Amino acid sequence: MKNKKFGVYHLLIFTLILASFLAIDEFLLFNKILHEYKWYLLLFFALQSLLTTYIVSQGLNRDVRVFQGFFFGSMLLRMFLSIGVVFYVVYQGVIYPLWFVVTFFVLYFCFVSFEIYGLLVKLRLKNTAEDGNNQHSYENT
Repeated sequence: MKNKKFGVYHLLIFTLILASFLAIDEFLLFNKILHEYKWYLLLFFALQSLLTTYIVSQGLNRDVRVFQGFFFGSMLLRMFLSIGVVFYVVYQGVIYPLWFVVTFFVLYFCFVSFEIYGLLVKLRLKNTAEDGNNQHSYENT
């Protein structure tokens, strides 16, 4: 349970950091760089990351053989949710659709990079813990 709160805490901190960059674009720059829907996209990606992080953490807590299914399932969910949002917003006739798509992918890659980094850290910690347990069992024999 502590590990899940830890991941949510990091996701919240990362989202707040991105929100500060979006606020700089919104309030301090004369020419806006990102699309006006950037706040909605930030909320969408934060919720999507929370959902996919939960799914992947369920795979990490189970047998190693089923982890890949959870991981690829979360990737497919992310892909279909993203495609659905882009098609829906562009179909509704958003102003400057190219800038919307560019903003979408900038935030998409930020969140995916964050999740990959977090997943690698979790896997490295789990692998280190397993190596430590294996070394300990060898030392006792």
